[in-house]
Amino acid sequence: MPHLRLSTRCALMLGVALILMGATAWAQSGRGTITGVVKDASGAVLPGVSVDALHVATNVTVELQDASGTRHPKADQPLAFQVEGPATIVGVGNANPVSIESYQRPERKPWQGRGLVIVKAGNQPGDIRLEVSSPGLPANEIVIRSIAPPGAATQAQPSRLPEMYKSVHALTWVVREVDKAVAGWTKLGFTGIRVLENVTLTDVQYRGKPAACRAKVAEGYLGDVSVQWIQPLEGCGAYADFLARHGDGVFSLVHQAPTREEIQAEIARMNALGIGVLQSETVRAGRRTALRTYLDTEPEGKYVLGLVHYPDGAAPAAAPPGRNVVQYAFTVRQLEPVLDFWGRLGFVEKSVTHPPLWDLKYHDRPGQFDAELGWQRHGRVVYEWIRPLKGPTVYSDHMDTHGEGFHHIAFEVSDLDAEVARWNALGFPFVQGGAWGERGKPGWGRFAYQDTHPIGGADVELLWNYRERK
Repeated sequence: MPHLRLSTRCALMLGVALILMGATAWAQSGRGTITGVVKDASGAVLPGVSVDALHVATNVTVELQDASGTRHPKADQPLAFQVEGPATIVGVGNANPVSIESYQRPERKPWQGRGLVIVKAGNQPGDIRLEVSSPGLPANEIVIRSIAPPGAATQAQPSRLPEMYKSVHALTWVVREVDKAVAGWTKLGFTGIRVLENVTLTDVQYRGKPAACRAKVAEGYLGDVSVQWIQPLEGCGAYADFLARHGDGVFSLVHQAPTREEIQAEIARMNALGIGVLQSETVRAGRRTALRTYLDTEPEGKYVLGLVHYPDGAAPAAAPPGRNVVQYAFTVRQLEPVLDFWGRLGFVEKSVTHPPLWDLKYHDRPGQFDAELGWQRHGRVVYEWIRPLKGPTVYSDHMDTHGEGFHHIAFEVSDLDAEVARWNALGFPFVQGGAWGERGKPGWGRFAYQDTHPIGGADVELLWNYRERK
């Protein structure tokens, strides 16, 4: 059966098994009973399927099946896992004896139509939600209840993240020259970007005090993500401060709230966690009004967390068809403090990997770079945190110029060499690349960074993944 037809006909089903961890696991303190149910894509409980375990890890098996329940052993589209609540993903697998994919990264290709993820409860009670998704298929989830044993000490846990964090609605991109940025991205084929000229933001509060802001603004899409480019002209508080400290760059990842009340509730939740409001403002562009709030997360989190609501319901038009942003990546000097910071805010899922890479290139010569990678995922959003270990490398180059923070967006491509040649010819040259996995085998992939710093202070990563011919 052809791969694309298979992916449109498959249903993603969850089966549950348990792994008993032996005497060592039983001796661990503070572990709770895990009970739960399995739900289908509509949220209905599957009868007769449950989980009940004490002091154990929960091993969740994923099968790719058609409508009749038949497993498809040739299905190999990647599976992505995310967990919410008092638990962590401690491993993934697929039983393929020759696979060299990471056992820690929260994604895995199935083998023989099956994949595996191991979830371990922490010390706290509460609902654990494990979601699995795959391209072309509806996401599915299992809900597990973690119950602390009598007398176990508990600690306050971040409340469940609002649904708005399951996707990035927009990027706020601060630049010195909007016209130059728009011309560059348009040259690369991202059409439909419009310059709004001078916009006066109203109701601006910067660190709790009234402020003025007049800026040259442009709006458009890079792939499926809305972008607003802002060139401060007068005042502009947080934008001007960011530009002075970092130069051009992505200032904020912005999430859309359906109501004003949801933004207020999130501000209150963040305040309780010690995070205040950096800047709030009203933006009137054309017929649309946006109420935007930026939270003061950059000092520890390395980027500004943004919230937006459109009171008149007139959100930006739907993204044009074409490529999608598959990753947001940041360069940092230390991984754990940043991951721990976001964990305290409720972005609890994390993993750290140190993947072996080969065929390394840095500009026009062989490369010797190395890096440790931190991963976080919430919904379809993949965050990559990069700590360079050895260079020269574009990661350190970026931090030398711009400091820690946003480094690149990533697009998946079907022909890496052709795309690199196209970007080179357009004046945005290759600056670093390499490969992972075993050539010609599942799990093999290649990457290339193209230098788009002149039009925004960040790179673009092109990703290619091996696909077996059907």
